[in-house]
Amino acid sequence: MKKVIEEIEWIAGEIQHTAVGARITSQQIVRRMEELFRNGSSCDSGAAEMPEYYQWKDGVSCLWAPDEGEAGNGVVGATGAVPIDDSVKRELLLYERLRPFFRDAYARNPYSDEVLYIDKKSMVVGQTTINFGNAFPPGFDAAQVCASGITYYDYYGWVDAAQNPQRVPRWAPSPFIELLGCFIQAVHAPVYKREDDPEMCGFAGVHYNLQWVNTATVDKSRNRIVIVSGDGTLVGASVDALEAIQMDPYAEQKPSWQASREVRHYIDVERNLERDKPEDLAELSRSIRTREYFEHTLYGRKISVIRRTVPELDFYVAALW
Repeated sequence: MKKVIEEIEWIAGEIQHTAVGARITSQQIVRRMEELFRNGSSCDSGAAEMPEYYQWKDGVSCLWAPDEGEAGNGVVGATGAVPIDDSVKRELLLYERLRPFFRDAYARNPYSDEVLYIDKKSMVVGQTTINFGNAFPPGFDAAQVCASGITYYDYYGWVDAAQNPQRVPRWAPSPFIELLGCFIQAVHAPVYKREDDPEMCGFAGVHYNLQWVNTATVDKSRNRIVIVSGDGTLVGASVDALEAIQMDPYAEQKPSWQASREVRHYIDVERNLERDKPEDLAELSRSIRTREYFEHTLYGRKISVIRRTVPELDFYVAALW
């Protein structure tokens, strides 16, 4: 019993610590980007000399920095959502100054597969696990895509002034499948080029990869451990726990832009312990979210449950025995 409690306390603490780190990183990105814009006057005039490694695709302006391999993929780019003239090129050169910062931020966050700043003009700087320079066609308008509904929520709107007048970092409303198919939580924070500007220019985004979290925690457990979100989503579970709750292991999903309806149903219904599930399982989930220790009957078998919380993400780590 003592070892089980120690394990769920370690898992909850590991998630809490690293999730707080991801949020702090989003705030650091905001500060660095806003400082860059305030002090970027040296790039305000003159022709822009772009490094040779930038690429032009299909006759349309779409620029990406090179792959950096195991350290992630460094990116400074513009998809061509707006015409790429000298002013855009100068801004990209401004972003170049922060590539070391993003590379370090990526390295500091063990469960983050993306550490980025994304402009409303679909300009980007950051470090990513997947080199998505070839994933989106030239002319891709990220803000328009997010507003279209094919993502789980509007990445821009979630932190823009109307929904976030305090200008603070915000975690996504729930775990989700992101644009390229990863199972994540994400924290976004608004960036403003000027303090007196009523509209943000873009956002700092840090992905928190839940598949990586599971690999480092519950996948290694010999106990029956589950991780449940505040809305009842099964975030993760050990092999024995999956058998006990009669749920299948997590299955890789298509990118949300390819199968938005399907992946939304998978997370919101199939992986939710309370929607369209037997009452035994639904009540287990509800109790995990409201009680630290309790007895429960699951599929005719009496079990004991103890849980610890992850307040940063509104997650709950529970042991069943």
